[in-house]
Order: sequence, then structure tokens, then C-alpha cells
Amino acid sequence: SSDVCSSDLGWLEGFEVGARIGMGELYEPLTGLTIGGNATLIDSQVQVAQEDLDRFELAGVTADLSKRDMTGAPNYLYNVYATVGLEDTGTNIGLFYTAQGETLLSGAGINGNFDFIPSIYAKPVGTLNFTVTQRLFENFQVFFKAKNLTNPDIRTVYRSPSGSYEATRSTYTSGIDLSLGITASFDF
Repeated sequence: SSDVCSSDLGWLEGFEVGARIGMGELYEPLTGLTIGGNATLIDSQVQVAQEDLDRFELAGVTADLSKRDMTGAPNYLYNVYATVGLEDTGTNIGLFYTAQGETLLSGAGINGNFDFIPSIYAKPVGTLNFTVTQRLFENFQVFFKAKNLTNPDIRTVYRSPSGSYEATRSTYTSGIDLSLGITASFDF
């Protein structure tokens, strides 16, 4: 474990573009099918607190660690999806894929023994989700959701200050999440 101070100076900026189209507008038998996607590119930076810089110096770290990525901000998010909504039967089906870019989990720090702990990043990962809902009666629906169908390896790495070297910290899967239920809604 390492101690890291929060910084008051930082910025996050990004750009997002997305599109969706109802396929029935192009070919009437495909009414109810929608295809879409979006892409978000994110750039962030945090000025490392002087207290942390002083600790790095005391521990003999010579690399410039005055700036780092913002914790929890991936460098990109890409989403693509297809949904089908059949009004006559009350059926809705969706398939959603998300790709998340590298994400800083923890900035570099110094532990209690003055050992340097490099920054920890999550490597890019993609997930696939599926949902289906079916109207049973006027106010009741049954649903099935399957999250993380690809169950990919999630890999975290320690990264050297220069970014030229990485060492695997952990590799794991988060499992597939399945849920089935009934919902009811009433207007008052």
C-alpha cells in the first residue's frame, strides 16, 4: 500500500461522436431494428501534489513524475449496439458491445518503507451484453439480462515512469452475470 495525496490541479477533456439509425427507414421490413454506436476519446492530466513529489525525491526516484493521467479516466470508450423493438408483441432485444481503453487505477506512490510503487493501469478490455424483455400483460414484463458474455481476461499492469516497461500485476475474469425477473409498473 502507498500513500498518495490528492491534487487540486488537473483537467479532463474529450470528444464524442455517435450515430444510430432505424433500419426501417432504409428498408421497411426491418422496422424496429436500430443499429448504433459511439466513440469517445478522452485525454486527462493531473498535476501531482508537491507532497508526493517530495516523497519521490526522499525515496531516490529521479524520474519526472510531476504529471500523470487522471485516475479512472480511460483513454477511449467505443460502443456498438443493435436493438429490436417489436411493438405488436411487446418484445425488445438488445446486443451491446463496449470497448474500454487503458485506465489508470492508481498513480505512482511511495510505501511506508520508502519503496517506489509504479502506476497501475488496467489494459483495454471489451464486454458484450444481451437483454430481452417481453410484455406479458399491460403492466407486466419478464426480462432476461446477460452481462459480460465474452468474460474477457482483465489485466492490470505496473508501468514504469517512462512508460517503456510493464509488468503484469493481476489477470482475472469478472464472470458472466445472468438475471431473470418480472417487473410491474403502475401509473398513479
